[in-house]
Amino acid sequence: MENIDENSSDVTNAKALVYGAFALLLMLILALFSSSVGKLLCGHRGYQARGSRVVLKQPPGLRLERSQDKSLALYKQLYFKLHNLEDYPEILPQARNELISLLSSSLLFKSTSGDSGILSCSEYAKDTLRTFLQHQQDEVFTQWEQYVLQRKGGGPRQMFKDRQDAIYWLKQMAPLKYVDGAWLGHINRVTTPLLFRGVVKNAWQILSEEYGDGDLKKHHVYVYQKLMQELVPELPGADSIAFIESYHGLTDMPAWKTAVAQLLISLFPHEFLPEILGYNMHYESIKLQTLVAAKELRELNIDPYYFNLHTSIDNADSGHTAIALHAAEQYLETIKDTYGVQEKGRAWKRIQAGFALSEYLEEASPNPEIHQPEGESPATADVEKRFIDIIRAKSLASEKIHSCSGVKLEGRKLAEWLNPTFLSSPERQAEFVRCLSNANYWVQKGNSEKSRLVRELSWGGRMFGSFTSSEVGVVKAWIESLDKGPQLYWSFSERPMASISQSFHHGNILTDYPVFSSSPLPDLCSNHLRALHPDSVRTAALNIATPLCMATLLPLWFTHTCLLQSLISIPFKSITIARCAVLRFLRVQAGFGVEDEGVAGMDEAKRTDVVGIVELGLEMARNTGLVVPQSLKEALEKWPSEFAITMLHLSMHPNKNAGLLIGLSWAFVDLHDAIASGNLLSQESCVVLFNISRRERECLIECIDDLKCDDIVYQKVCQAYAWGRDKLQNCFGSASPSYPLL
Repeated sequence: MENIDENSSDVTNAKALVYGAFALLLMLILALFSSSVGKLLCGHRGYQARGSRVVLKQPPGLRLERSQDKSLALYKQLYFKLHNLEDYPEILPQARNELISLLSSSLLFKSTSGDSGILSCSEYAKDTLRTFLQHQQDEVFTQWEQYVLQRKGGGPRQMFKDRQDAIYWLKQMAPLKYVDGAWLGHINRVTTPLLFRGVVKNAWQILSEEYGDGDLKKHHVYVYQKLMQELVPELPGADSIAFIESYHGLTDMPAWKTAVAQLLISLFPHEFLPEILGYNMHYESIKLQTLVAAKELRELNIDPYYFNLHTSIDNADSGHTAIALHAAEQYLETIKDTYGVQEKGRAWKRIQAGFALSEYLEEASPNPEIHQPEGESPATADVEKRFIDIIRAKSLASEKIHSCSGVKLEGRKLAEWLNPTFLSSPERQAEFVRCLSNANYWVQKGNSEKSRLVRELSWGGRMFGSFTSSEVGVVKAWIESLDKGPQLYWSFSERPMASISQSFHHGNILTDYPVFSSSPLPDLCSNHLRALHPDSVRTAALNIATPLCMATLLPLWFTHTCLLQSLISIPFKSITIARCAVLRFLRVQAGFGVEDEGVAGMDEAKRTDVVGIVELGLEMARNTGLVVPQSLKEALEKWPSEFAITMLHLSMHPNKNAGLLIGLSWAFVDLHDAIASGNLLSQESCVVLFNISRRERECLIECIDDLKCDDIVYQKVCQAYAWGRDKLQNCFGSASPSYPLL
C-alpha cells in the first residue's frame, strides 16, 4: 500500500511536471503568436505612431464599443459646435466644464504615472525650465537618430506599411490638422489688460505664422487641406456638419480629443491665459512623429511639406519653440514684477497645468466620456476606462489562477469577478469597479499610497510583477480619481473654484470672453439706404472738427480693433483670401512688422519699437493730459460709449456680421487718416499712423475684392462703410458730406 501511494505520488508529480511544461510551452507559443500579430498589426493601416510608441487605432470596418462610440459622437458634436460657436452659444458652460475636466485628467495622469513630466519642475526657475525643455528635445533627437540608423541598416518604415496605409493615417489626422493653431485662436482680444499686451502679441505671432502671416499658400491648414483634396477629395470642410458624419470613417479618438482640447483651451483667453501659454510651450516643440512622418511620406511619393513646415518653423533657436518659451517667461516675469513672488508661483502652476495637458494628450490618448453633468469628472471616466482595460487583459492571462483565493467582493468570489466571460459585459465591468472602489480593505479612495491593492502590486506584495509600472500607475490614478475629479485642477492651481453660473450668467463684455448678448442685436444697416463703395471716397477725408472731444474719441479708438479679431479665431474658417487679408490687417493694427517671403520668428519677439493702434491711443491720452487707462474696461468706465459697446457685441458674431464688420473697419481707417493729419500725436507717430492706414487699406482692398462674388456680403460691406462714416462724422464733425451712391 505504501508503494502504491508512493507510485501514485510519483505519477502525480510527473503529471504536474508535464502539465507545467505544457503550460510553459503554450505560453511561449502565445508569446510568439502575439509578437507575430503585433508585427502584422504594425503593418496594418489601423496603427498610429505616436512619439516613439505605436498606438493601435480602430481598423476600418470594425464597430466601436458602445462607450467609445458614444464618446466619439459627443466629441464630434462639440468639434462642430466650437467651429460654429456663434450659432451654439449655449455650449459655453459645457465647454468650460470639459476644459477643466481635461486639465484635471492631465494633472492626475502626470502625477501618478512613471513620468511626471513638467510637474517635476515644482518651482519655476528660468535655467531649470530651459534645461528640462532641452532634455526633452534631446530625447526626441536621440530617438530620431536611432530611427535613422535603423533605416540605414535596412530596417522597414515604422509608421506606414504602404501608400494606402499613409493615406488612411493622414485622413484620420484631418480633424486635428484642420485646427492647427486653434489653441491660440482666441488669444488676441481687445479686452486683454495692457499689462499682458506684449505677452499676448508674442504668443499670437505663433498663430500668425501658423496662418502663413496672411499668405494663403503658406497657411498650415490650407497646406493640409490641399493634401486632403489630392488624397481624399470626398472629405468635406472641417466646419461643416458633413465632416462629423460617421460615413467618412474618421474614428481616431485621440485625434478628435486633442482637436477639441485645442479648440477649448483658447476659448477663454482671459481666464486661462497661463494655461494657454503652457500648452503652447509643449505643443510647439518638435515631435518624433513629425520627423518620421515627413521622411516616410516622401518615400511613398506623398507631399510631406506640411510636416516639413513643422520641423523647420518649430525650431528652438528662432522658431515657435523659442517664441513659446519667451512668452511664458515674459508672463511669469510680468506677474512677479506686478504681484510678487507668491503670485508668480501660482502662475507657474497654471502654466504647468497647460503644459501637462499637452503632454497627457500626446502620451495617454485615453477615450473618456465627456459631457458629464456638473459635479461628475471626465477624469474619473477616463482613468476608469483604462483601469477596466487592464483588468480585462489580466483576467484573460490569469484565468482560474484565483480559484483558490477566498477573497470576496460583496459576496462574490474574486475568481468569479475575474472570469473573462463575466467581465466581457460592460454592466459587469461597471459593477466590479463599483464594488472594488467601495472595498475599504483594498482601496482608500483618493489615497493610493494607503491602499492595500497598490501595496500588493508593489515590491514585497503578493502580486508584484503581475502589473507593469505603467499599469500600476493607472491603478494609482484610478484610486486617486475616486476622490478628486475636476476639483483637482482648482486645488493644484490654487485658484478659488468658480462655478459655471458665475462665469456665464453674469459675463461682462469689457472683461470676459466670449460673451453673447441675450438680446438680439439690431441690423444697423438695414435702414441705411446709402451704400458707399470704399474706393469711391478713398480720397475724401472725414470732416473732423477741432478741437476733438477726447471723451468721444478715446473709447472708440481703444475699442474698434475688436471688429475683425474673431474673423480668424477658427483656423479652418481662415483659409480664404479675404480672411488671410484680415489677418494681415490685424497684424498692422497690433504693430507687427511688414510681411516678407520669410518668417520673422524671434526677431519680431525681440523688437522694442512696436507701435500699434493701442499704443497710439495711449499717446493721445498722455498728450492731452488724461489718465492713461490700463484696460478697455477702465477706458469705457471713464468714457462711456454706447457705440463702443455695440461694436464689441457685433464682433462676437464674426460670420453673421462679416460684411458689416469689414465695412465698419474701413470707416475707421478713414478716421486713422484724419488723426494722422492732425496734432494729437507727435510728428513721428503721425508718420507711423499714416503708414498703418496705408497698409490697412491694402489689406481691406484685397479682402473686399475677394468678397465681391457674394452680393449679399458685399452689399453689407458697402452699407456698413457708409453707416460707419456717418456715425464717425456725427461724433467728430459737422453733417456728413454728400458722397456718390454705389
